[in-house]
Amino acid sequence: MTTFALKNVSEEAWLRFKSESARQGLKMGEFFERLLDEHSQSSRGSRAAWDRVLKGRPLLTDEDSKEMKKSMKDIRREFEFRT
Repeated sequence: MTTFALKNVSEEAWLRFKSESARQGLKMGEFFERLLDEHSQSSRGSRAAWDRVLKGRPLLTDEDSKEMKKSMKDIRREFEFRT
């Protein structure tokens, strides 16, 4: 087992970390590894979600998009908004 120093952690955050690891019934090292694993999984899930949004199938057809753009222009013109 290796010991590391963790800098710039407030006393309050450190006490919360220790308390939460005890509440989970884990040693602090185990709890730290679990947090890292969960964070990595949620980051991958978030990336995958954005990939589906940005690279997935478009929700509107080109025709629908053009019609919507024209409607918005008409509405902006009718209410004298900048176009």
